[in-house]
Amino acid sequence: MLEKIRKVWQHLLNRWNLRYVGLTMLISAVVIAVLGYFNQHGNFLIPLPIVADFYANISTELISIAITVLVIDALNERRAIQQEKENLILQMSSPTNLIAKEAVRVLRMRGWLTDGTLKGANLQRANLRDAFLEKADLRGIFFYEADLQGSFLQWSNLEGARKLEDHQLAQVKYFRGSVMPDGSSYDGRFNLAGDLKWAHKEIAPDDYQKMANFYGVSLEEYLRGQAWAQENLLKLQNKTVVQSSEGFDTNQE
Repeated sequence: MLEKIRKVWQHLLNRWNLRYVGLTMLISAVVIAVLGYFNQHGNFLIPLPIVADFYANISTELISIAITVLVIDALNERRAIQQEKENLILQMSSPTNLIAKEAVRVLRMRGWLTDGTLKGANLQRANLRDAFLEKADLRGIFFYEADLQGSFLQWSNLEGARKLEDHQLAQVKYFRGSVMPDGSSYDGRFNLAGDLKWAHKEIAPDDYQKMANFYGVSLEEYLRGQAWAQENLLKLQNKTVVQSSEGFDTNQE
């Protein structure tokens, strides 16, 4: 008989997770407490003397056990979620482009790309070519030699990003509306192909005020960015060509 009872409970535990077990105990405790109360203070008679005599103790014990089970389940779930986040961040830092992009996709699906989960992560030498990082919270991330060529970084937050060089940002595709590592708004200084194609669908290249509005900065900030571009952009592009010829983060397998 005891062996049969043990098998029944084992079957239930295999089918139910701890949360269901805890909730079942909690509901049972409430039912026993209600029935016992009416038995003591009303005309409702319970045929089981043990319930009638000890309903308070039984319900209290069940509630205590149920709370313990639910707390353990919550801790286990939190631990599992944290482990999944860590695994995805590790995959996102992969030098293999397909692995890194798949991690980005799952992180976005879980809502972890934009909620601060990635804050301070180590993405050293990550191959994020063509990765969809729109609105990503990338604050404080370590980007040493990360490949961002062709990535979608519009409206992302890179405040406090470490080891993120201008020549890396000059290779992304979209960067409109983003926050730079120094906390300033991106002013269009890299003249990225994706941003310009987007803007020039409706804005003439020489309409500086509208271009400033497109990037979400003042006219003065936009013009300063363009002055910076005239002085530095060609050097950055040459630096990128040299590094690519030396094998800088070219692995996309």
